Amino acid sequence: MSRVELLRERLIDKIFNISNEEFLTALDSLITATKNDLVLVDFNETQLEMIAKSKADIEAGRTITNEEMKKESAQWLKDQNPSK
Repeated sequence: MSRVELLRERLIDKIFNISNEEFLTALDSLITATKNDLVLVDFNETQLEMIAKSKADIEAGRTITNEEMKKESAQWLKDQNPSK
């Protein structure tokens, strides 16, 4: 069972045990509003090219962790202003 399926199942169990009508109404409104807020994005040619390059980088293993990126960014900032 996927993580999404497990999460969905847990939420259904929790919702099933809620008897507070106001809470359920608010939850229903939240879910309905979220569903209606989904917007499809039309990417331009440049954006599509960047997405394709990013996918190629991932497939080729050219990735770093978020922590590594933070360290690199901090070092880059430090190099830009060596007096601090």
